[in-house]
Amino acid sequence: MFANKFTFHLRNAVIFMSVLTACARKDVSVPGTTADTLNPLGINVSSEFNYATTNNNVVDVTLLTNDNKPLVGVLVNIYDKPLDLGGKKLFTSLSDASGKVTGSINLPTYLQSVVVDPGFIGLMHNAVTKVESNKITCTLGGSTGYAGNVIPNARVAYPLHTDLRGGRMMTTPYVYLGKYNSGGKPDYLLPELDKISARTLSSINASLPETKPIPDFHPNYLSDNINTNLDIVETSEVWITFVHEGAGYQNALSFFTYPTGKQPTTVDEIKSLTIAFPNASLGGSGGELVSGHKVSLGKFEAGTSIGFCLIANGWNGDSKTVEQGLNKFYSIDALNPESNATKKRHTILLKDEEAHLVLAGFEDLNREKDSDEDFNDLIFYATSNPIKGIATEEILPISNTTDSDGDGVSDVYDAFPKDPIRAYITTYPSTKGYATIAFEDNWPNTGDYDMNDLVVDYRYTMIQDGKNRTVEMYASYVPRASGAAFKNGFGVQFPFAPSMVAGVKGSRVTDKNIVVLSANGVEADQSKAVIIPFDDIYAIMPTGDKSYINTQPGIPVVKADTINMFMGFTTPLTATQLGVAPFNPFLIADRTRGREVHLPGELPTDKANKALFNTMQDNTIPLKNRYYKTKMNLPFALSVPQRFDYPYEGKMITVTYLKFAEWAQSGGLTSPDWYQDLGDYRNSGFIYK
Repeated sequence: MFANKFTFHLRNAVIFMSVLTACARKDVSVPGTTADTLNPLGINVSSEFNYATTNNNVVDVTLLTNDNKPLVGVLVNIYDKPLDLGGKKLFTSLSDASGKVTGSINLPTYLQSVVVDPGFIGLMHNAVTKVESNKITCTLGGSTGYAGNVIPNARVAYPLHTDLRGGRMMTTPYVYLGKYNSGGKPDYLLPELDKISARTLSSINASLPETKPIPDFHPNYLSDNINTNLDIVETSEVWITFVHEGAGYQNALSFFTYPTGKQPTTVDEIKSLTIAFPNASLGGSGGELVSGHKVSLGKFEAGTSIGFCLIANGWNGDSKTVEQGLNKFYSIDALNPESNATKKRHTILLKDEEAHLVLAGFEDLNREKDSDEDFNDLIFYATSNPIKGIATEEILPISNTTDSDGDGVSDVYDAFPKDPIRAYITTYPSTKGYATIAFEDNWPNTGDYDMNDLVVDYRYTMIQDGKNRTVEMYASYVPRASGAAFKNGFGVQFPFAPSMVAGVKGSRVTDKNIVVLSANGVEADQSKAVIIPFDDIYAIMPTGDKSYINTQPGIPVVKADTINMFMGFTTPLTATQLGVAPFNPFLIADRTRGREVHLPGELPTDKANKALFNTMQDNTIPLKNRYYKTKMNLPFALSVPQRFDYPYEGKMITVTYLKFAEWAQSGGLTSPDWYQDLGDYRNSGFIYK
């Protein structure tokens, strides 16, 4: 940005003004002489606007059994959109003793909904939830299945995998247990929900957890010598109870009978399929079923066996009927379409002797194709009267929940199952992505607003315990550009005290006379913890005699090593103590420790030279809680919650990002996604590549 830069001292103000007038620098004029100097962007911005591209949102999610009891220790993830559409994980937390998941999350201001996913059998997966008044509020589970700001049936319909039909279409006639409504919900449901306890749900989740392939997780469930059908040994009435579906399809569930010991060997031997659940989909997820909905299959004589058939995507919402679907998958391996005999199984039966039920889990995709093989695309259980009317000798027992380290988190969902201190991992902005801070470094004067004097990508990774406290934090900082001759540094202030930090590793401080670190690695003499990833960008990205880095076309790209830092704590930090990313990042201008440049509205650290406030074009007024904005309400830094494509040297942000001006002038209401690569949002020729 500058051909010649220097350190600013108030005691040399007269000399400073003379130098400014004499230097022919492309982006700086004598303050106050032209309107362009006061407002180089030519925009009128409210004094209240802080150029925030994110909002801090309160998370308030409640998880309940179907009889409204709390579900404890369930890991909930929040994504910006469904994973199959490239969703990024934004938030992770465990439900507490009251079934609550609470916390704070910084979301892009343009995001109007998020995906709340407990990944827990018995609760709606991928619940699209409105972000309203900076809150994410919903209840998953309970007697109604969901409540709050969940947007029902918002999931995107999966494409039909027509290549999965597995040969000729099977046209076995359908018989219906009874009438059903337009959503495929049976009229013959029992009047009361079958209560499914937290213990039963925990066992189901230990047995058929989401995204855990059964061939790896429970290979014994696929043994040849176990039963996958219901054998009736006493004349009994048999019921099935819907528990869960984790499918993208609107599947139908049917059953058929045969004499025990005389399994059909071809589909043609099955004369009809009786439809039990025309649309075996959860309410709000393409259907109207609630966990606990129960139907009677009828009374069966001893010596009868009941087999099941899942009709993949069989429910047709237009015709309101069950059609042939994409494929039919049977509880008899030999009837399924796969050519590989080890892939033919689509049903798992497990017995829960304490609850007197037989659990069934179905896989609804061809296991030689796109199947995730977790066998929880449809889960229901069977019960009988008398209780022992269904033979269970050849059925494996359901798995019990294990918590090897005793931290209150099931081993299934514990990222550190043998470590009582660590339980799960959270990241910001996402597991693999980065967010960006971009600075103008001429503060307290305005610059050229190409926002590339220092560009730093960052990601934070927090390790949490079973009580949702942070036990340690990892930070990755990637310097990308320095459109300046200043030897700028970079720091981050956190909201907790330095004494709460056990140790910091990874700082790249080159001059300990400028940046003084305490024994624990944070900056000395600060009331809040401050880390300094680096104090001189040119030590991180050496360029020889070149003064600009990665901002001008035709000059070789300079790549910096990622600065990986670690911060351990003397005691685990609560979410309130930790705060939310990006915390309070700042630029240290030209190795002058007091010249801090922060995001608009953010407070300086104790090391900032407050004598520079409200000088030149800066209009910081601490008594009015106004920081780091010019007299014309322009910023000196921007935060973007994704990797920011910054402008070339000398190309102002307003001519590079064509929606920036209207966004700023509207107070953030118009084009809040101005930094994305959409339509006519940007002048690509002005963006550094």
